[in-house]
Amino acid sequence: MKIAIISDSKVNAGGSFHVTLSAFEFFRSVKFQDIECDFIVTQKLAYERLLKIKGGNLKFLNQNSFRFKLSSYLYRNSLIKIFYQKFSIKKYFESFINNNQYDLVFFITPSNLLLLCNKT
Repeated sequence: MKIAIISDSKVNAGGSFHVTLSAFEFFRSVKFQDIECDFIVTQKLAYERLLKIKGGNLKFLNQNSFRFKLSSYLYRNSLIKIFYQKFSIKKYFESFINNNQYDLVFFITPSNLLLLCNKT
């Protein structure tokens, strides 16, 4: 089983980043049998800070990429949202989850990424 733990917090967000840091430390130290955990962050500075702590599977989901921004913007329009759903077009975040073959996704901080999921 492959699990994604997603944090959408900024380093200067105070308690939110400390929750991220604590969760990263926990999942980095605990070894689960037959379970692979990837820690995904969406803020570049948070990613760089967590990279300094060696170990663990850490990935960066770039919310500043053109494809992500375009997909998010288009999906907010109700007509385009219907089009996406009718023709089963995957958004950037859904593609990221499917390409990495995650079975379960946890959001440890509030995130708008959850709104970009349709069938995933």
